[in-house]
Amino acid sequence: MSEAILGVDPGLGNFGLVIVNKENLDILEFHCLQTKKGKSRLAAEDVFLRGQQLTRNINDIIEPYDIGIVCAESFSYPRNSAASAKMAISWGIICALTEQLKIPLVMDSPQAIKKTLTGTSKASKEDVQMALTQKGYKLPKMAKAKLEHPSDALSSILACQHTQIFRACIN
Repeated sequence: MSEAILGVDPGLGNFGLVIVNKENLDILEFHCLQTKKGKSRLAAEDVFLRGQQLTRNINDIIEPYDIGIVCAESFSYPRNSAASAKMAISWGIICALTEQLKIPLVMDSPQAIKKTLTGTSKASKEDVQMALTQKGYKLPKMAKAKLEHPSDALSSILACQHTQIFRACIN
């Protein structure tokens, strides 16, 4: 079982998930997990079923690894209640996962993550992806809309490694 770090970019429709080797931060897994709106009569039931699907997908991917820490961009507050409910489901999955595995969650702000990777807190998604490439990461070929989520998950790992909590957990 590989000692690893999990980076996430939570979302119900597109959930970025990256696993890196604890020792050298090499990418072991790089995914954009997607759930689609179903045909359920109740919107709340649909969101619940999508959350269950996402949980199963995450557990299947992380199962072979000894995850010691989860890194993420800090929670942001969406503009409407439907988006907030979907975001809450995805964060609930992360909360349950960290409790189940008895591991910490380390977060950094979106601005701090951009600044760590690019030198400016106003960097675009493309700037962040270019910075990852310049750091030697070979990002897989995938649609632009899908690439941004695991790229954000990887970025959160690289930025969070500078936090005191991360360093305490890894050492």
